[in-house]
Amino acid sequence: KYLSDSQTHTFYVSVVDKNSGIRFRVCPSEEFTITPLSKRKAASVNVYPNPAESGKMFYIELENFGEENFQRTEIVIYNQLGTLVKKISDVEKVNPVSLNAGFYSGTVLVSGKKMLNFKIIVK
Repeated sequence: KYLSDSQTHTFYVSVVDKNSGIRFRVCPSEEFTITPLSKRKAASVNVYPNPAESGKMFYIELENFGEENFQRTEIVIYNQLGTLVKKISDVEKVNPVSLNAGFYSGTVLVSGKKMLNFKIIVK
């Protein structure tokens, strides 16, 4: 049975010799403790300020990606017509971007596969 209650549990194995009826602990001979592993937080993308101002910087922040994933990550931004307007290949945790007024959609790609989508409004 899997423990999913986020509590620390103490276990031991007790064996009874069927001939003598003597009970003893094995595996290990003393109690041992299992502490649940923390769950990894889901990756997310934050865009701020959103709405942004035309010609001024706004920021695309990637949360919970792990440093090793940035090397395989790209951010692509499309306008309302689906035309690629920006591609960021040297992705970092926080990525500054400037666009003209309009409505945009963005995608975070990891190893060429879509991972997250986001929207941007630029006034």
